[in-house]
This record gives sequence, structure tokens and C-alpha cells, in this order.
Amino acid sequence: MKTNKPITMKTKHALSGLISGLLFLGAVVDSHAGLITLDFDSVPVPTAGGVDATGYLLSYGIGLSGNFPVSIFTDQNFYGSTTVKASSGHNFLLQQVSGSPNGVTFTMHFSAPLTSLSFDSIAIIAPSAIGWWTATAFNAASAAVATTGQVFPPATSSGVHYSLFDANFMTDGGITALTITADGHNSAGISSVPLDNLTLSSVPEPGTALFGIACVGVAALRRRRRA
Repeated sequence: MKTNKPITMKTKHALSGLISGLLFLGAVVDSHAGLITLDFDSVPVPTAGGVDATGYLLSYGIGLSGNFPVSIFTDQNFYGSTTVKASSGHNFLLQQVSGSPNGVTFTMHFSAPLTSLSFDSIAIIAPSAIGWWTATAFNAASAAVATTGQVFPPATSSGVHYSLFDANFMTDGGITALTITADGHNSAGISSVPLDNLTLSSVPEPGTALFGIACVGVAALRRRRRA
């Protein structure tokens, strides 16, 4: 007849290692999740105005909706060449509306859910009024999971990096949309946040997550056998 063996210190250490590994799995899996960065620089932009961003975003599986067009501009001809500076290359994304009214808004809809996303608000090198803006990430249930923004954007700035992370992506499915809304108070020269280097980190496939769990378990058992 088999008897239950008492839990030894070695077993406790092995279990502790397994549990710690599982708790850290989210970060491990996320670090290997699919990453993609959109820098908008592959789009030829004319010497005046911008190019509608719908087609470019769709090529990356991103749908676009909003109350005004969203365009790709170049820092070489946006109010001249000495007003803004893209974070990489020359192109950037912006919802620029004549008169800069309040409530300028657009949403990017991601065909593949994300664990996190980030972007740069590009450098403003000549004093410029920018619309107050917020960026909010939503999950598939349309619940907000993270938000950021600036109520009083500085007249000049070297650029700021923003990140939004869904801490519950394993249970709520991850980020499926990003909405940016701005209030230009009918006076801002730049209607909303001009952004660059939009980086998307996709939710790992179930098989990838299971493989990660298996690897953590094997590592813990090996440590136990060596102990």
C-alpha cells in the first residue's frame, strides 16, 4: 500500500520554483509575442498636405474609423520643415482638422488582439498649440483597459514615449481598439497628437502559452531532480 510522503524542503523549493515561473509566465510570453512597429515611412507623401492613412493601416490588419480623416504627413512640409520632427524618418500620423474643434476623434481597430501598444508623440520644435488629447485602449467587451494623454501639451517638446498595457489580456482577450480624442478649442494649430513608431505586441497563440507553461514545468522538475 502506498503511503503519502511528507512534503520535504526539496519538494517545497521545486513547487515554489514552478509557481514563480507560472506567475512570471505572462511577462515571458509577452516578451516573445509578435511585435510590429509602424513608422509610416514607406508612404510617399506629396509636397503639400497628407495622405489618407486608411490603406496603410489596413495593410497591417488595422481598421480605421473617426469623425474626420486621419492622414500620414511628413515633417518636411508640415507648416514648413521646422515645426515638427518625426521620431524616425520623416512621416507621422495625425488627425489634422481645419479649425481644430473639440471632439476630434478616431479609433484604430486591431484584427489581432494585443497585450500592449506604444507610440511616440513626435517632437515639436517650433512653438505650436496642440489639442488636448487622450488615448484609450479597449478590449473586445469595449471596456477601457488603459489610458494616457496630455491636457496641456507643451508648446515645444523633444517628444514623449507612451505605453498602454492590458494587465488582464489572458482573461479579457487583450486590446482590440485604440481611440484618440482631442479638443483643439477652435484655436490649436495642431488638432490632435502627431504620433510615430506605433508598436503593437500581439496576444500569444494558445499553443505558445501552453508551450511556455510546459517549459517552466520541465525546468522546475529538473531543478528538483538535481537537488
